[in-house]
Amino acid sequence: MKKVIFFAFTAFFIVNILAGFLLTCYHTFNVIATSVSLLTTAVLMYAVTKVHLKAAFRVSLTYTFAIVGVVSYLLMLFSHHQIQDNWCLIVALVLLALEATILYITHCASKRTN
Repeated sequence: MKKVIFFAFTAFFIVNILAGFLLTCYHTFNVIATSVSLLTTAVLMYAVTKVHLKAAFRVSLTYTFAIVGVVSYLLMLFSHHQIQDNWCLIVALVLLALEATILYITHCASKRTN
């Protein structure tokens, strides 16, 4: 599973960067923001495979983080080209914080029951 995550996100990352070079309407801020979104989703999904979790948590968090990663990517893709007053960026950061918190809570719950 770890290799699948690595190769899939590497492919998505390369396509994202190439689209940034080829499309004039794809602003540099959006390329960087979507790339960071892809990287954080990949790191969180990799963490799910490395952290001690019960099998049910591992499966559900993998799908949940993938769906939230797509939402975060779309938010960054259609966000404004600036950092100030960027609500899409704020929502993506809140989603990232929620994902990290959920991962920590499920890790603690998995350790406590063993």
